[in-house]
Amino acid sequence: MTEVTWSFPVAGYRFQGPLEYTKDLLESKGVFLVICRDKGKHYLLDIDHGDNVKKSILYHERQHHWREYKKGELMYAVLYLEDQKDMQKVEAEIRNIYKNIPCKP
Repeated sequence: MTEVTWSFPVAGYRFQGPLEYTKDLLESKGVFLVICRDKGKHYLLDIDHGDNVKKSILYHERQHHWREYKKGELMYAVLYLEDQKDMQKVEAEIRNIYKNIPCKP
């Protein structure tokens, strides 16, 4: 069975997700959200960007924080972008809006 990908709006951007499995991520550039779902609610744990979203998540230096702060299931949402400046802009805007993100860069 294949998971259906939804459009996940955050700060005016439409992320793909939430995705439960890293196998569903592309090896492409983009911004990713690390979220958890508990009792039907989603919580933003972290945001970052990388040249390869899949590898960036699999080998991320803050994974231990994700496990520490998560409630329920760990999930991901992705906005694929090519331009480094655009990725930095999106990340900064979201961090500015959601000041309570527990994982800091």
